Amino acid sequence: MVMASPMKIRLASRAYDGTLAILRGQMQLPGFDFEITETEDVPGMFAGMFKRQYDVSEMSLGELIYYLSREKAAFVAIPIFPSRMFRHSFIFCRKACGIRSAADLSGRRIGFLRWVQTAAIWMRGMLVDEYGVSAKDSQWYVASIFTGCAATDKIRLSEPAVPCLMAKSMFSV
Repeated sequence: MVMASPMKIRLASRAYDGTLAILRGQMQLPGFDFEITETEDVPGMFAGMFKRQYDVSEMSLGELIYYLSREKAAFVAIPIFPSRMFRHSFIFCRKACGIRSAADLSGRRIGFLRWVQTAAIWMRGMLVDEYGVSAKDSQWYVASIFTGCAATDKIRLSEPAVPCLMAKSMFSV
């Protein structure tokens, strides 16, 4: 019986507890030979999929929907979510802004890293659906800390952002 050569797969991912065994070579998949790229450069990882630098890569749900809806994705999506976080605790505001609850954000300037970032999509939806923040009356901005992102608007903070206390007050039981 002739053994087939293992299939080479170029994999890019961030290190999560659920991916470490594959990334570190501690778990092998019979018939496959992985070329691993472990990276924290999320936009670069996504771009690598479009440039065919990787065969398999993490991709945000928001990014995927954006490109699929424009018929610009020449790959298949598999619904595996290695990053799972409670997004309510990732809302920050300036200390002096007077915001005490999520509803106070309505009509205010609200910024995110990217329009198609899955976390930002969840947070915008949560603010509108659960807390009545007006999508129409609020001023939405994007400003990326990553180079090479397609952010269209930039924000300058006049004072440092701090974790907003609203997460505590909104979810205390």
